Amino acid sequence: MFGLSLAHMILLGALALIVIGPKQLPEVARTLGRFLNEIKRVTSDVTKTIIEARDITDEELKKHATSPYTPKEALHEEAAPAPTSSEHGPEAILPDEKPKADNG
Repeated sequence: MFGLSLAHMILLGALALIVIGPKQLPEVARTLGRFLNEIKRVTSDVTKTIIEARDITDEELKKHATSPYTPKEALHEEAAPAPTSSEHGPEAILPDEKPKADNG
């Protein structure tokens, strides 16, 4: 546990018993245990959130990666072509203007 040998743990326990005292040691141990459990829970929640965000990002990337179009082709498909004078005549571009007669 934490890379400590049994001898180190006994030494820390004895030191805690001397510094804290036998009356408060169980209460301090309980508080320390609750604190460590809370840290473990928070760490687990953060890890879970990061994994969920990664999975959502992976799904979005896969959705776009399986598209049969490249982004350039997708843009051309979405844009409607503008009418030109050769396809529909001048009336398609400027419907309000009438051609002027030549008086000269």
